[in-house]
Amino acid sequence: MRYTTSTAALFALCLVAAPVQASTSPDPSRLPACTSAGNDDACRLPIRDGDFSAGALNGWQRQGLPVVGYDASGNAYAALPVGAAISQAVGIPTANLPQDVAYAIRFRVLGESADGSIDVRVALSDDNGNQKIDLGGTTVRAVRGEWTVGELFVTGKQYGGAPHVHITLANDSASGTQVQVDDVHVVESAGVEAG
Repeated sequence: MRYTTSTAALFALCLVAAPVQASTSPDPSRLPACTSAGNDDACRLPIRDGDFSAGALNGWQRQGLPVVGYDASGNAYAALPVGAAISQAVGIPTANLPQDVAYAIRFRVLGESADGSIDVRVALSDDNGNQKIDLGGTTVRAVRGEWTVGELFVTGKQYGGAPHVHITLANDSASGTQVQVDDVHVVESAGVEAG
């Protein structure tokens, strides 16, 4: 996917801290949360249980048999067998119109027994995940035994009613491996396009 220079520069400037367990890519968790007053810069949308620490996939719709797993340090993650998916309609509390913003979806993935892949899709929807308008998607490689960062940048579109950013993460691994997903973030940035 191509990005305009302003989009790449804005996300690089706004996402300033490196996560502890992933790669050296920026960590959006330190961005300010979006508010109803709107925000001209990048901010984090209120995803529910993006780190899966609640232990029950709270806020996530499930397809197949995804579960919550724990690493040796007790950190939680979503474990997705092949064909399983999780999705969530994330509220947009800003006053920005969806056609005037770009969205960045960022998460970490790990293949358990082999390299695998996660299909990530983004749409605008209502609060129940219905009435979707597709914004884009990509496939992210999940490396065996190693946390890597997956990202997708999309430009918003006009939407009637109260829009939500609907994200879907699905294990489509040809290898048959279970894939772990963690630290899911959605960032809104006004005045830029993912082109």
